[in-house]
Order: sequence, then C-alpha cells, then structure tokens
Amino acid sequence: MKEISHHPMNAADLHLILNHFPIIGAFFGVAFMGYGYYTKNETILSAAKVVFIFIALMTIPVYFTGEPAEHAVEELGGFSHDQIHEHEDAAVWGFVAVLIVGALSGFSLWKQRNPGWLNAAILVAGLITLAIMAYVGYEGGQIRHQELQEAAIGQ
Repeated sequence: MKEISHHPMNAADLHLILNHFPIIGAFFGVAFMGYGYYTKNETILSAAKVVFIFIALMTIPVYFTGEPAEHAVEELGGFSHDQIHEHEDAAVWGFVAVLIVGALSGFSLWKQRNPGWLNAAILVAGLITLAIMAYVGYEGGQIRHQELQEAAIGQ
C-alpha cells in the first residue's frame, strides 16, 4: 500500500481553497440583492449586503496569497507566464471591485436611512464585480489546466 505524503498547508494551498469564495459569493450577493431590490424586502437586501461584506473580507487573503501561489506554480513548470500575468491583471480589477461593493454595503448597513439610489448602486457594483470575478476565475483556471487551454483552441 502506497503511503500518502503530507505537506503543511502553504499560501498557494490557501489561495486555491479560498479563491472560489469571491466568485460564488458575488453570484449569491447579486441574486439576493436583485431579489431584495425587486421585492423591496429589507431583510433580503441586508442579507445581500452581508454577503458582499463577507466576500470582500474573504478576497483579501485570496488576493495576497496570489503571489506565493505564483511562485509555487513556477517551481512546477508547465505553465504560461503570460497566463499568470493575465490572471494577475484581472485580479487587481476584481480586488478593487469587490472592495468597492463591500464598502458600499457596509456603509449602507451602517447608515440609518439610505438614499434610494444606494441599493441600485450596490446591485450594479455587484453585477460588475461578478463579471470581473468570473473573468479572474477563468484566467486563473487557464494557468495549470491544460484541458481547458486545449478546449479553448479547439484541439
């Protein structure tokens, strides 16, 4: 029987574990925000804002473990530096977008009375964040998944 080797968790492992939160969280945040906005349900709107704050907080370690993850991949070989840089460039925009929607959500929850446009702004910021995060995830998936690269070029 072959023994399984164990290694301590490192920043690259953490990056790969946590990187799904911003994408999936943005999806749920937008879904809740859209539904709450449409139905004018304050409880659902508040839940959406909590989701956006949560994903903003979760994105911080995802973003800052990206560089150590890059170094770990460089040791493995079989990847494109250009692909990593595409992912990094997209990640900067994603990080900024998620921090904006998280800050807007936090401000909205903190305020006693919100202007009518604030929920609409959070919904739009959430949609933009979701689109950017989906692209960030797509670019990240291209780094080490040869089967995705081959499918994209039709081989």
